[in-house]
This record gives sequence, C-alpha cells and structure tokens, in this order.
Amino acid sequence: MPDTAKRPSRILSLDGGGSWAMIQVRALMAIYGDVTGHEVLSHFDLVVANSGGSITAGALYSNVRLSEALTFFKTEKWRRALFVEKMWPIPDITRKLEFGPRYQADKKILGLRRLFGQEGAGSKGGIAVGDMAVTDLPGLLHSPRKTHLVILAFDYWRKRATFFRSDTASAAASGQTTRTTLAEAVHASSNAPINYFDAPARVNGRLYWDGGIAGYNNPVMAGVTEVLAGGIAAINIGVLSIGTGSVVLPQAPAEVPDKRIYEEYQSPGPLNDIMELAKSIIDDPPDAASFTAHVTLGGMQAAYCPLVRLNPLIQPVRNEADTGWQPLPANYVDDFKLLRDLDMDAVEQDQVDAIDRLCDRWLGPDKVVPNQPIRWNRENLTCQIGHRWAREAINDWLTMPE
Repeated sequence: MPDTAKRPSRILSLDGGGSWAMIQVRALMAIYGDVTGHEVLSHFDLVVANSGGSITAGALYSNVRLSEALTFFKTEKWRRALFVEKMWPIPDITRKLEFGPRYQADKKILGLRRLFGQEGAGSKGGIAVGDMAVTDLPGLLHSPRKTHLVILAFDYWRKRATFFRSDTASAAASGQTTRTTLAEAVHASSNAPINYFDAPARVNGRLYWDGGIAGYNNPVMAGVTEVLAGGIAAINIGVLSIGTGSVVLPQAPAEVPDKRIYEEYQSPGPLNDIMELAKSIIDDPPDAASFTAHVTLGGMQAAYCPLVRLNPLIQPVRNEADTGWQPLPANYVDDFKLLRDLDMDAVEQDQVDAIDRLCDRWLGPDKVVPNQPIRWNRENLTCQIGHRWAREAINDWLTMPE
C-alpha cells in the first residue's frame, strides 16, 4: 500500500481519440459529479494528455463545469469548428475513396482559440485561457495542488516526441525556450495525419503531428516518468487513466452465428496497409502502456492496483459459464455495429449520440459494456489485472489515498 506518511502523487492520464474524448468527461462526472474543472484538478498533481484528451484537459483548466465541457463535445457547432472539412472539386471525395485528409489543420487552431477563448466557456474574468501560456496555467488554480500539465505531440522535422510542459523546472525536461499557448499545444497534439488533417500543425515556427505517432496516444507512461524523475517513489504514485473507447473483438470460430461481434481481418496490400497504419496511431494495441505503467509502479507485487484504467470496450460479454459470447441485447445491436466501425472523427449527431449511449451502458449498473483491463487473457479476453466493469474501477479509485 502507499506510504501513508507521505501524500501520494496523483496523475490523471487522458488518451487521444477525437470526439470520443467526451467519454473522459462522462467518466469524470461519474467519479466527482458535475463539478468545475478546477475542482477535478484539485485531486491531481499532474495531468498528462494527448490529442482529444488534451481538449478535455483544456476544458478542466478553463474551469467550466463538467456538464458544460460535455456540451462542447455534444454540440455539432463545436465539433465542426475543430473538424473543418476540406473543400474538394468533387464533394466528399475522400469519404468516397476512404483515403486522404478530410480536414483543414489551419482552421482547427481557430476553433480551439474560440473554444478556450471569448466565444467558448474558457473565458474567466476576462481571461481567454486558450491564449495563456501553458507555463502559466497552474497559477490559475486555488488549491494546495498546483496541478501541472504535460501535452504530447510529435515534432514533424525531428521525428521525435515533444512535451509541452507547464513545469519548466521538471527534472524530466530537456529545456523549453518558447512560449506556447494552451490552444497551440492542443492544436499540435490533436493533429492526426494521413486520413484526418491535411498538414502538420504550425506552432512557434515548428511543425507537429499528433502525439500518437510517438507512441503516446495513451500517454500514461509519459506522466509516470515525469513524476518518477521528480524523486517521488513509485509506491506513492496513483494513476487514473481514462481512454476514449476501444474495439476489441474475439476471433471468429469455425461456425460464426453473429459476424457483428467477431474480428474482421483486412487483406494486406499498399492501400490497406496505409489505412491500418493511419488507424493504429489512435489505438493502444496491445494495451502496452497501461500494463507497463502498472509494472513500473510496483503493481505486480502490490495488493492493490496503483493504476486504475477506465475505458469502455466495444466488445461482446462472456456468458456466465465462460463457454462463449452472449448475444448482443436487442437495444444495443445497432449501436454496436455503428461504434465498431466508427472512426475517431465522430462529427455527425447520430454518431455522438451513440457514444453517449455507450457511456450510459458502460457506467450504469447493467453489465453490458465491459471496461478495459490492464491485462487480459488473449484467448477469451477475460480480465486478469484491472477492472472488468467501470463501477468497480471507480469504487477503487475513490478509496485510493489522496
């Protein structure tokens, strides 16, 4: 157990995932209620975020209520302010071909400034939070914890991960010489290439792609490393890691009664390979980051999980005898198929509504949508380490010492 003589250091880790990041807001509401962003931050010493998760982090520092942050994701106007479609000679050409960039990067930064600025709820007391330097954000907080922030991105020219830190004195830092605003850091972090945005994000004269390219779509190890480098013992670190949904389907047996719940394999080839690569940066196969962080924090020897992972799975549920997969509930079939095939850029209202219903099923008492384990059995996908159901994970997090 943590050394109770010392206050634990707590990390909030937020995955990338575009519009699916609304899941993170729903999860925080299930834990803390409809509180302000700063009230959430008062429970953490560090927030580490990538891509869609950096938008969630920005909302927390903007100090909006969680219900208002959820409205950002659920309102089509705000989604389309970030995902501004490219104008092509032939309408929707990239969607018809299912290949090529769909959105304009230079428009996204404008949408982020509005979201965290005067037109959004990120303006408090005349301060446009999006225009504040990342290094100034902890000064907004009025709690004993001056919660620091790390946002991940990928340097296009150097082909290395970039860490936008609020703590320039961090022992993990290798120098930070330029002023980067919150909106700029989120812009750099949320700029997925190939099938999404048409150009790297330009910030302070440098070009950036999504931090997922550097292997940080799940940024938890960046956060753990940050805290360990500061001299905090692993036994005194607790992590709440929140994802943005994952599709993990079982392999099909010889006889397939319902193809919707089984993995469909793509044939290798240049086009399919590029498509699979584009999608892989927004996933966490095979959940290596969560397990690595768990081991690093001594979880294999501890009597408790130092890392609590919250992430809904689009996955069928095993029957009670553990001999097969339960049929999908009738009221979940259509949503399951939609979510199984849905990309991260969920812009259409019916898509976002389906993600919201996924959260209802995941966070509710009915065991319909399982939670992502830290480690599972590869054969039957049962939970070996972590929490199979969201309510169990939330209860363990709420009992972890602060």
